[in-house]
Amino acid sequence: MAVSTRGLRLLAQRFDAVGARTTLFTTANYALHEPELIRQLAEKHEIASHGYFHTTFEPADLLKSRLALEALLKRPVTVFVGHEWVMLIRMMCTRLVISTIRRYTLPGFRDDTITGASPGIRFRR
Repeated sequence: MAVSTRGLRLLAQRFDAVGARTTLFTTANYALHEPELIRQLAEKHEIASHGYFHTTFEPADLLKSRLALEALLKRPVTVFVGHEWVMLIRMMCTRLVISTIRRYTLPGFRDDTITGASPGIRFRR
């Protein structure tokens, strides 16, 4: 956690130096360990979910991470991106062949803003 926090603080300084506004992806676990830093960053940047833990994944973690981040920030969290989308697809399919990664729509989510090499999904409200 300490290495991540040190790096995130340095990154935030760089964003401030150039006036950049970003979407920062965090696990709920990390955010709960560094709540003040995440709240501070949320004043200038969008905070998005990267799952609950970085090392494990359960389908329920998608909702659990969003609810934990929303409780911490007292505002909606609408974006999720992470390695978990691969696990979700694998869990839903017996055989998966992807020739081009662009966008995915998963049950309960809609992908209407993120394209390119990092597919993402938006929480459906």
